[in-house]
Amino acid sequence: MKSYILKNLSVCLLFFWLISIPATIAEAANKALILNYHHLDPAARSSSTISPQLFAEHMKYLKDHGYTVISLQQLKKYLLAPQTKGVANGNNGKGTLPDRAVVITFDDGYASFYEYAYPVMKEYGFPSTLFTIVGKVSNPSPNEIPKLTWEQVKEMAATGLVDFQSHTYDMHYLVNKKSALIAEPALKVQTDLRLAQDVLAFHTGRFVDAIAYPFGHYNRSLIHIARQEGYRLGFTLNQGAVQKGMNLMELPRVAVGDEKTTVQEFEKVLLRYLAQ
Repeated sequence: MKSYILKNLSVCLLFFWLISIPATIAEAANKALILNYHHLDPAARSSSTISPQLFAEHMKYLKDHGYTVISLQQLKKYLLAPQTKGVANGNNGKGTLPDRAVVITFDDGYASFYEYAYPVMKEYGFPSTLFTIVGKVSNPSPNEIPKLTWEQVKEMAATGLVDFQSHTYDMHYLVNKKSALIAEPALKVQTDLRLAQDVLAFHTGRFVDAIAYPFGHYNRSLIHIARQEGYRLGFTLNQGAVQKGMNLMELPRVAVGDEKTTVQEFEKVLLRYLAQ
């Protein structure tokens, strides 16, 4: 009798373990790694600058090794969609993400994106998102790295491959080592975030509801203000992969836009966060 009970118990445990496997696999697959770049320069020297050659090698690695580059809009649809049970993995719709999903983002809106990165992205058909300091577009300063022009923004937005989102209008600076979005009065922050949305939407014809926090700095007050202004996604510089159920205003990204991130290191980053 005892052996009969143990045998049936073992069968039951095996059954529940087997039916849990698909859910576990789906949970592991349904995540995306958001890569973060800034500036491209053949003479790359800073911690946020990558050479065009190395950037092209990163993109080639993604293409050659079975990674799927998805748009920020596709990721947003997935994150905002109701949780779906029993849906087969590999669907590119709202229900799931493709295996090895990667989102490519650039911060600040440098002209070097148009010159060096955009041609490579077009060649591979990779979508990307530029978190843009909106007030710097077509507004050059003599002591700053050149930024994009509105003509370039409109040209790229029209292809559907490049999405433009907010990196503030004109509050990308520090106050006592804190981001201006945290240090300055709430009304000033609110006005800036709204202006960034309105101006970008006017020039691109696209809805703006995502923000990358300058310097990765944010707090509850800033998140509250951003939500009030209609922002639905907020991006940090916290490391990790994105999965459903995360706080949508504190989504992680991984910085890979420097010369230290060789192809070998790039591979390690991808495997670390997207290994099944």
